[in-house]
Amino acid sequence: METFGKATDPLLVLIHGGPGGDYRSLLQAKVFASKGYHVIFYDQRGTGLSQRVDRSVFAGADAIQLMIDDLGN
Repeated sequence: METFGKATDPLLVLIHGGPGGDYRSLLQAKVFASKGYHVIFYDQRGTGLSQRVDRSVFAGADAIQLMIDDLGN
């Protein structure tokens, strides 16, 4: 995870497509920090620099809820 800007500014969370890639392709969006946003880039579970998980985690009806829950943590 990388963050830019002040933690007190409005939050902007950048989520890369996936699973598979990582957030590095979105880093140009860190310019929003200079426009008054607290920008957060993070790798989804099992991608980028995050710990690897079994592919079955991303299958089934619970997969989307799992990713939403990860954002809340």
